[in-house]
Amino acid sequence: MNCIICESNEVTHQVGELALFIVHRIGVPASEGFTIQCHQCGFRYSNVRFTDAQSQAIYGDYRTDRYFEERELFEPGFMAEYGHHFKPRNGTDKVEAFVRSHKEPASVLDIGGGNGENTPFRDRATIVDIGDTIEGRYDLVVMSHLLEHVASPRRFVDLARKHLAADGLIYTETPIDPPHNVWHEHCQVFSEKSLRVLLDPMIDYREDNNGICGIRMTLSTSLTK
Repeated sequence: MNCIICESNEVTHQVGELALFIVHRIGVPASEGFTIQCHQCGFRYSNVRFTDAQSQAIYGDYRTDRYFEERELFEPGFMAEYGHHFKPRNGTDKVEAFVRSHKEPASVLDIGGGNGENTPFRDRATIVDIGDTIEGRYDLVVMSHLLEHVASPRRFVDLARKHLAADGLIYTETPIDPPHNVWHEHCQVFSEKSLRVLLDPMIDYREDNNGICGIRMTLSTSLTK
């Protein structure tokens, strides 16, 4: 098995399991999950890659009362420990300043932006859910706290580039998660190096705190310069 980011065969399998909430929602035994660690790019991920149907089962009612109640049922104390992660991050000023240090975007596409409360440049943004039909090209494509959730990060980077205008930018934001072996909705943990491989050519990288957790902020361009 090769790393799904850098394709290196320098990977090891480690003990791991799926969280009970995920087991309940997708019907896969916890024991089927294990951890894969790439020693070339530092990418760490679960062997279980969610299908589109499984992703819908996990996220179909994301952030609703039902979701939080069920999460608390399978993970007692979840809301007390992690509930603040689901509040508005109010970090758009930092994101906008980061982007503006390279470009003032006239049009913005936010993939997986939800209700838009954390979408930068909201006055000029188009917000779509995963799976929605996307049309046109944009000066800025945003994927904030998305890549750690999806089975194929490269598929979404390719999608972003497909809808990127000439000289456009892709902004991504991913959490700085500590290494762990119990896999929830975050099915992977990015290192700086793995992000640089995935998003090459990357033109800027910063680490910051959005008031909730440490984050990795990146700006990249299309494959053709």
